[in-house]
Amino acid sequence: MRRRRTRSNLLWVMLPACATLLPACNRSRALVDERNPYYVRGLQLRKQDRYAEAAEALEKCLRLSPASAGADLQLATLYEDHLDDPLRAVLHYRAYLTKRPKADNAALVRQWRSRAEVNLLRELAAQHPGVVPEQRPGGGPESAARITEREKRLAQRIKELNTEVLALRGELRMLTSATAAPTPRRQRTAPKPPGPTSPSAASTVPASEVRVYVVREGDTLSRISRKYYGTSRYWGKLRDANSAVLHGSDRLAPGMRLRLPPRSEIMKNP
Repeated sequence: MRRRRTRSNLLWVMLPACATLLPACNRSRALVDERNPYYVRGLQLRKQDRYAEAAEALEKCLRLSPASAGADLQLATLYEDHLDDPLRAVLHYRAYLTKRPKADNAALVRQWRSRAEVNLLRELAAQHPGVVPEQRPGGGPESAARITEREKRLAQRIKELNTEVLALRGELRMLTSATAAPTPRRQRTAPKPPGPTSPSAASTVPASEVRVYVVREGDTLSRISRKYYGTSRYWGKLRDANSAVLHGSDRLAPGMRLRLPPRSEIMKNP
């Protein structure tokens, strides 16, 4: 009898604490994209070229608020442009389009997703030539059954790779805790040439023509670089090319007029 009273008293003590924690959890899930501190932190780290740390912050943002479509898009471009991980890029591009199928940039994001899927297929074909055949330009049409079988094998291989990635993450956490020194993630050793851009003339800079871009609300150097050069990695060159306007800063204000160097100039000494 005495033990039952003790348990009952303990439950009455815990109930107010649980009632306090539940609204806090709901609030953390409601902090989507710019309202989530980990999303803001990820953007800051990306501007500082600390790409691996930026990805970790954005992944944490998604764990706390799975509805953060902007975090998916940021992670997709990080994994494709800077962390050389086409598999994760494809997964986050697909997640963004699932959450925002009618976004203004949905068509452009689908092009980026297709480019990442091609890079993933090439990587898998090089590693597993017996499982994923290499894509040959100009090849004849395949039968529906053959395409379906190839997609099944590719989906199975992607599942296996996901399992391997999770196992490697666990080993990395164990090594990090044992040595107390962070292990740097593999960075790109050579710059990847920019992929295909939008076919619209307004979204590309001709090879020998200098253009002027008027900054709008919400623009960043990374977004402008991706829109006009097909990749966000040239944001630093845009800053340097407009030193008279930006004075070494990467902060933009609506109405600023930025010089967009030609592709032949922006791609020298990447």
